[in-house]
Amino acid sequence: TDNAGRTVSYEHDNDLLTGVTNADGDTLHYTYDGDGYLNSATDFEGEVYIKNEYDGIGRVVKQTFINADIPTVSNVSYDDEARVTTCVDANGLETRYYYDNHRNIQKIGTVIDGTEYTTANTYDGDYRANSASDRLNGATAYEYDSNGNVTKVRYADNTAMTLTYTVGGDIASITDALGNTETYTYS
Repeated sequence: TDNAGRTVSYEHDNDLLTGVTNADGDTLHYTYDGDGYLNSATDFEGEVYIKNEYDGIGRVVKQTFINADIPTVSNVSYDDEARVTTCVDANGLETRYYYDNHRNIQKIGTVIDGTEYTTANTYDGDYRANSASDRLNGATAYEYDSNGNVTKVRYADNTAMTLTYTVGGDIASITDALGNTETYTYS
């Protein structure tokens, strides 16, 4: 209950959230399978807006979003190390994920009309993104300080964005590629 006297209540069944009722008395409902995985969610009007299907080890392999009578379905595939390898959306757009030996995404491919267009990533010795490149925009490179904060993002056109940080690690300033600086203060 908040200061205005509005109450939100939660319903549970064996530690699973099954309902949320807002101050107007409208309730969201959640259903689960026998393993405790979310099967569906129902909106305030009582309409199911999401349905999930799982593989034998609990990974989502199909997710359907229902909105305005037009279902949106995503199908997901995994490799033996439980990493997403493909995702196909409702429009049939397939995205493929490729990994290096350290589980970093090395390449992302989008398949359009049978042709795969890729974005490639490289990493430094601390497994931080070192660069990302694609065939249209070229390469973007990243620099870090000793705390692992990104201090510079250098774009393919050789312009750069720079960032500075407070002693506590919060962003103190960002200077964009045009030289405009935005400063941040914290209290």
